Amino acid sequence: MMNIMITYNPILLGIFTASWTAGMAAMMFPAIVPMVLLYNKLTTN
Repeated sequence: MMNIMITYNPILLGIFTASWTAGMAAMMFPAIVPMVLLYNKLTTN
């Protein structure tokens, strides 16, 4: 198990980066949508 943590594996790094990006998007999307809609409403008036 320590060998996995010590060695540099680009495939595992890519999987981690992709899953982290998807998780951040899934968590931030519900918070961003109301702000974008409010901004859109304020700029059209």
